[in-house]
Amino acid sequence: MQSFGWQTFKRIGASLTMSRAYRIILVFSIVIQLSAFFIVATVSLWIDQIYNGDIARLTTESKTFRAIDMYVASLLDTTCVNVEFAAARS
Repeated sequence: MQSFGWQTFKRIGASLTMSRAYRIILVFSIVIQLSAFFIVATVSLWIDQIYNGDIARLTTESKTFRAIDMYVASLLDTTCVNVEFAAARS
C-alpha cells in the first residue's frame, strides 16, 4: 500500500485537486472494466443460446442470427478496448 501511495504521489504530485481527479479516473476505470466484463458475459451467453439453446432449435434463420451476433460481438470487443485505452491515457 505504501509503494502504491508513493507511485501515485510521484505521478500526480501533492495537489489535493489532482489527487481527487486521479481517484475519480480510477473509479471510472473500474466501472469501465466491470461493464466490459458484464457485456462480454452477456454476449457470450446469448451466442451460446443461439448455437445450443432453444433459439437454435426453433428458428429457421439461425445462420442470420449467428452472423449478426458475431458482428455485434466484434464491435463490442473493439469498443471495450478503445474505451479502456482512452481511460488509461487520461
